[in-house]
Amino acid sequence: NLVIFDIDGTLQDSNDAHALAWQAAFEDSGLSIPYERIRRGIGMGADHFFPEVGGMEPASKTAVAIGTKKDRVFKSEFAASIRAFPKAADLIHEMKSRGWKIAVATSAERRGMETSLERIGITKDVSLQTSADDVSRSKPDPDVIKVTLGMAAMMPHDAIFIGDTPYDIDAACRAGVKAIGLRSGGWSEVD
Repeated sequence: NLVIFDIDGTLQDSNDAHALAWQAAFEDSGLSIPYERIRRGIGMGADHFFPEVGGMEPASKTAVAIGTKKDRVFKSEFAASIRAFPKAADLIHEMKSRGWKIAVATSAERRGMETSLERIGITKDVSLQTSADDVSRSKPDPDVIKVTLGMAAMMPHDAIFIGDTPYDIDAACRAGVKAIGLRSGGWSEVD
């Protein structure tokens, strides 16, 4: 069997830091977007985030500049303070010892994903990695999960997805995969 994990907000406590970095990047571009609106967009990839939160196309010059600024702000002001959730690595190790194949599927870019896996201490435990770089549409579209299933040569009924946002759960359901929603990312059970 295959277990697919989201990373941000699921295995590491990073959602608020991402939201604050986005807010700083928008403000630097002269756009005042409420923190709560930005925070509710965390978990979507840029292809959904920019239209939903910023009201702009992700390929626009403004969006590209904001995304670049956000990456710089996140790295310089927040990355060093990001920590894995307690027992996240223990959960991965235990599932692997019980015979589960471990995968991650994230709307983040590959370089951020690799840094996160190192931070959490699970790089050697993860058999498959799928990021925004591997798909044309991010969560809540099911693409990252479907690509992961294809890489694992598994059917949806042989996998489970664990994530922290409604976008994770929506993507899993649209891929035909059972999902477990964790409230670690700041979302309520109703959400």
